[in-house]
Amino acid sequence: MKKQHFEHYASTFFLWLAATSAASAQHTGRALPEERAGKQTERMNQELTLTDEQYKKVGEINLKYAQKNEAVANADEGRMKKMSAIRTNRDQKNAEMKKVLTEAQYNKYLEIQEEMAAKMRQQRMR
Repeated sequence: MKKQHFEHYASTFFLWLAATSAASAQHTGRALPEERAGKQTERMNQELTLTDEQYKKVGEINLKYAQKNEAVANADEGRMKKMSAIRTNRDQKNAEMKKVLTEAQYNKYLEIQEEMAAKMRQQRMR
């Protein structure tokens, strides 16, 4: 049950991230994966106080999955297939982040994802 809640929170977090990144996009209406990854890395640096080495690795991971998720978003697939692919990407990304971050940083990373999901649920209820 707890895993299902986490998956929902994480999915919501990534949807929120895509929405906030898209809001800052230029005339194309959507930020480039490189822009989204850079902003996410900066936010993570502020929240988690990354070392220089972590910052570099986290940036690479964020870029990798921003590009993967961009490909999913642009794919000619149904909504359910896209959401499944996004969840798979999220799980893989979290596994990579767990290897780079300390236990305390990783726990805070997950906590932030849950907080973002809660905010998104509240906004949807309005």
